[in-house]
Amino acid sequence: MRSGAGIIVETPQGDKFQYAIKFNFEASNNEAEYEALIAGGKLTLAAGAKYLKAHSDSQLVVSQIRGDYEAKGSKMTKYLSYVQILMKRFDEFAIEQIPRSKNEEADQLARLASSLMPLKSRSITFLS
Repeated sequence: MRSGAGIIVETPQGDKFQYAIKFNFEASNNEAEYEALIAGGKLTLAAGAKYLKAHSDSQLVVSQIRGDYEAKGSKMTKYLSYVQILMKRFDEFAIEQIPRSKNEEADQLARLASSLMPLKSRSITFLS
């Protein structure tokens, strides 16, 4: 079964952007949390953000990023290392654990992404 992630980016002005990302691989809940954090970090950097405050309902992921827990296993260690490098690109980064009930919107996006059928390759032609 394929997995997905939901990402909600909110600007300081209150504008909200929602993303549903389908993975072409199976991912555990914690791996999906890391994938969402990586994708959200890249999106916000591409938009020119200098500061990022991330929210996650995964105690394990938040604690690993904060340095409270050690990442175990090569996959989780690689995820943590990648996130640490990515987060250094921000002037300021913070991550906060939130209750699952406060993450329902992102969870709905993740479920939507997981249920989508894979898209075949497509091309877009711009005409002037």
